[in-house]
Amino acid sequence: MADAYVAYAADDAEWVGVLTKRLRAHGVSALGDRHHLLPGSVVVHEVEDAIRSASTGLVVFSPAAMAQAWLRQEYAALFQASADRDLRLVPVLLGNAGPPPFAATRLPMDFRQLPAEGAAFEDRVALLARIIRGEQPPDELLRKVEDVQDDLSVVRSGPVRPLTGPAEPSVVICHAHADLEYVRGLGRRLADAGLPVWTAGRLTWGDDWVWAIRRQLASAVAVVVVMSPEAQAAQDVSRDILEGQRLGRPFFPVLLRGERHYLLASSWYFDARGGALPGPAELRQLQRLLKRSGGGLRNEHPVFTPVPRPGYRAAVRPPVDASLATLHALLAAGEVEQADVLTTALLLQEAGRHEYGFIRPMGEDAERALPDGFLDAVDTVWASLLPSGERGGLHGFRAQTRRARPEGRGHRAFAALAVAYGWTDAPHAPSPRYETFVRAAACAPEDYPAFFPTLRSPQNEARKDWHDQWSLTVRAIHQRLADWPGAEHHTEDHDDTGT
Repeated sequence: MADAYVAYAADDAEWVGVLTKRLRAHGVSALGDRHHLLPGSVVVHEVEDAIRSASTGLVVFSPAAMAQAWLRQEYAALFQASADRDLRLVPVLLGNAGPPPFAATRLPMDFRQLPAEGAAFEDRVALLARIIRGEQPPDELLRKVEDVQDDLSVVRSGPVRPLTGPAEPSVVICHAHADLEYVRGLGRRLADAGLPVWTAGRLTWGDDWVWAIRRQLASAVAVVVVMSPEAQAAQDVSRDILEGQRLGRPFFPVLLRGERHYLLASSWYFDARGGALPGPAELRQLQRLLKRSGGGLRNEHPVFTPVPRPGYRAAVRPPVDASLATLHALLAAGEVEQADVLTTALLLQEAGRHEYGFIRPMGEDAERALPDGFLDAVDTVWASLLPSGERGGLHGFRAQTRRARPEGRGHRAFAALAVAYGWTDAPHAPSPRYETFVRAAACAPEDYPAFFPTLRSPQNEARKDWHDQWSLTVRAIHQRLADWPGAEHHTEDHDDTGT
C-alpha cells in the first residue's frame, strides 16, 4: 500500500517523477496514476479505489491539467469523494496555475515558483512528507513556507461542507497573522491553566479550512479574539466573529494593539497592550466556561502571574464602503446569517450605539446618525439577495416597509412587526435563541419574504433584557424608515404569519 497517491496530467509526468523520488528519500512511498488517467475512459471509481488504499492524495494543478476539461472533472470528483470520507487530499500547485473553485477550501501546497531542485524545493518536499506521515511539522520548517497564512481569504469562497459531528470543546483563538507570536504565548498560558486550546495553527495542507474552523467554533468553550489593527482589517477574523456570534458562543476579546474590534464593541475585553497575558481572574472565567461545557481541566494545578485590569478603549470605526463590501460578499457567498449579524453591527456603529448593543427609539440615535444614503446602501445589498421585479427584492428595509410599518409605540408595535415579517407566529410567543430563530429562513430565504434584516444582536442574548433591547432597536430603525424616501407602503397579500 502506498502512503500517497498522485493524480496529474501527462505533461507533468517528469516533474511528478522528481517529486515522488524525493518523497521516497524521506521515507514516503508514492503511487502515480498515469495508467488510469486516459481521455474518454471511465476512471473515477478506479482512482477512488487507489486513493482509498493510500493515506493521502496529492492532486497536481498545472496549466496542462487545467486545460483538459475531463481531467478537471476527474479532480472535482476526487475532492467530493474526499469530503465525503474526510480523506486528506492536498492540492499541489505547479507552473502558474491557481486552485479551481472546487478546491478553494483546501489549503494548497505551492510549488509554483520553485525549480525542481535546491534547498527551497527540498524544504517543501520535507514538509509535504511530514504531512503525509501525519506528523506535526517543526516551527522552523513552517516558517519557510508561511506564505499560506496570508492566503486564508482565498479559501473562504465556495460551498461549505455540512458539519459531521462536534469537535472537542476547546478555547478557540482567532487572530491575524501579524499577532502570531503573541498568540503562541497566549496559547501556552491557557494550556498551562489546564485549558484545551485550538488555533488555525493546528491545521495543515490538505485540510478543509472553512469546515474545520466552523466545526471548532460550533463546539467552542469560548472564542478568544486577539484584537489589533491587523485583525480589524482581516476579513477572516471578522467572519469568525460573526460565525461565533451566530452560534451564540461566549467571547473573550483580548486587546493587543489599537482599538477594540467594532463587532465586539459592547463586550468586556482583556487589555493585553504591552503583551500582557491573562491572569488568575481571567483564567478562572475560562475555566468556568469549560466546566459548564462538560469538559475538564488538563492541569489541575495551574501556575500563572497576576496582571493589571484594563482601562477603557473605544472601538475602532471601520470604513463604511469596506463594511458594505463585506456585507455584499457574505450575501453573494450565501452566508445569510452572518450578513444579518453584520447588518445589525453596522447600524449600531453608524448610530453611535455599538458600545450599548441597541438603539433607542425615543431619542435621536437613528434620526441623527442613519442618513438616507446609508440605509439605501444597506437595503440595496439585501434586495440583491432575491430580486423580485420593479419594487425591489424579497428582503431588505423596503420589502419590510411594504408589508408593515410601526403603529403606535411600545411592545405592541414591535409584536405587530414581528408577525408581519415572519419572526413569530403569534405576538406573545417566546423567541428562541438566534441560531434556531434564523435557521429556516436562512436556508430558504425565498420562503420567508421580508424576514431579513432581523436587527437581532446574538451577543446580547446573554443579557436578561436582550429581547427588550431587540424590540427597542427594531422600533427605532422602523420609525426612522417611516419617512424614508422610496419606501412607500403597499399592503401585500400574505397570511397572518407573514410567510
